[in-house]
Amino acid sequence: MQRPGVTRGRFLPLYSGRIVGGTLGERGWLGSGVDAHQHFWDPTRHHYPWLTEERATLRRPFLPEHLRPLLAQHGIGRTVVVEARSSLEETRELLQLAAITDFVAGVVGWVDLRDPALVEVLAGLRSAPGGEHLVGIRHPVREEPDRSWLSRPEAIRGLGVLAEQGLVFDLLVTPDQLEAALTAVRAVPQLTFAVEHMGGPAPDGPEPAWEAGMAALARCPNVVCKLSGLAIAGCERLRPLADRLLGWFGEDRLLFGSDWPVCLLSTTYDQVLERLDCLLQDLPAYIQERVRGGNAAHVYRLPEAQANLKATPSP
Repeated sequence: MQRPGVTRGRFLPLYSGRIVGGTLGERGWLGSGVDAHQHFWDPTRHHYPWLTEERATLRRPFLPEHLRPLLAQHGIGRTVVVEARSSLEETRELLQLAAITDFVAGVVGWVDLRDPALVEVLAGLRSAPGGEHLVGIRHPVREEPDRSWLSRPEAIRGLGVLAEQGLVFDLLVTPDQLEAALTAVRAVPQLTFAVEHMGGPAPDGPEPAWEAGMAALARCPNVVCKLSGLAIAGCERLRPLADRLLGWFGEDRLLFGSDWPVCLLSTTYDQVLERLDCLLQDLPAYIQERVRGGNAAHVYRLPEAQANLKATPSP
């Protein structure tokens, strides 16, 4: 395809009320880029079942102070932090952390989509400290034994509630779940769905199930796709996947996410950005700017970087 012309402090129980990061002057590096997919966690305080032995290198705290210098190096001023242990407790903690962290512009948390009291649960999250930062919800669909979980009536009902609340639903799925995802997307057309990690393609090349599923999702105007999960392969192996996604979703529905710190299992933050640079280098500057931040800001309705700065409290 012809690319250039495409048109298509640790988690504290109550926190301290102190700003995460130095003075306003020290935070002046904030840039226009958006990392639309990153995580924080602290295994010294909570259990993360997916942090298995093969992921032992990730069994340590990853917090704002660890991410801050990486963002500064690459001109990224805002992030969307995504839940990592599917609990309301964690969602509340992330919201509170967003309230005191200058670069965290949005939180994709977790709720039980099947909860009959979902409206009240969401209202409680939004009235909690940092509740204004709630921009989306994620459920680890790819871990569900029922590969059609997303098309269940109770899940569809919950997605409808998210739509009414103006939230985004992050789709964490594998290629064999894309058909059920399409059912959900069509059932709730007023809800924006953000496919994470490019829909889970194989790093060796596009698979028929992935191609068919992602192309079908892209035909639905309420679906966007994250160029996240770039740690799975180098640029040359990623390019056929990225080219297809750009052709299907176009310049306005692709958004960058690092998947930090999960990406550290096989690469570094710098290398993830290098791969993004490689994939976008032949595209016009305005398209690159959209993928690097503009699209995420629009999809998640993020505040401007300057507006998101928190004033340092007086000593």
